[in-house]
Amino acid sequence: MFLFLLPDEEGEGFQHKKWLQQWLQALADGEESLSLLCGLSAPVRQLQGYPRALSQARQALDLCDTLRPTQRISDYQQLGFIKLLSAVSDPALLNDFMHDTLGCLIEPGRKAPWLLLETLETLLQENGNVVRAADRLGLHRNTLHQRIQRIEKLTGYPVSHPQFHLNASVALVIWRLSQNHLQDPP
Repeated sequence: MFLFLLPDEEGEGFQHKKWLQQWLQALADGEESLSLLCGLSAPVRQLQGYPRALSQARQALDLCDTLRPTQRISDYQQLGFIKLLSAVSDPALLNDFMHDTLGCLIEPGRKAPWLLLETLETLLQENGNVVRAADRLGLHRNTLHQRIQRIEKLTGYPVSHPQFHLNASVALVIWRLSQNHLQDPP
């Protein structure tokens, strides 16, 4: 584990983060192909804040190890509600929520269960825009519409329903954090 104490005078944090991203990418692209991850804390102005900052950086690093973001950096300040999920002490509660929301899409024995999850996740990320979601997935719009109908039939909710949108978004994050995927995509 490496600890960097980087100054954040006059809002230099963004520049330091950019430098870290470039450094991590250079290590990954080098001959040794080192794949390092980085957890960042919120900026600290006083010495008393270092223990908390270390805890934040470790929490961000743990989540980075699970989520594997492409930029290899997890910034505690950008974790949002994921900080709340990681604070839930009973993993069964999160698992139950995930299965109540997405269980019908990831049942054992389903052929290629990640297809519907990938479809749902992309559609949610594109705020329900079918054209953009189909483009991102490399699908014809009609194929995407068929998948959406399948998702709605299995879940019992229209994907445009605000409560389902919220629950599915959270459940997808829990699914990613759980590392209990039924099968990894090819």
